[in-house]
Amino acid sequence: MPLTSPTARRVLNLARQPDDRWLAAPVSDRELSQAHLANALFDAQQG
Repeated sequence: MPLTSPTARRVLNLARQPDDRWLAAPVSDRELSQAHLANALFDAQQG
């Protein structure tokens, strides 16, 4: 049975704020741009 996020936080005694902050913006524009660049480089290398 998978743990839900609130249950995991309570069991592991984790703060909610970082999780909520990530949910608001899971991937920054810079991270997304870098991922696209990495994918393009990988695809170009695969030829």
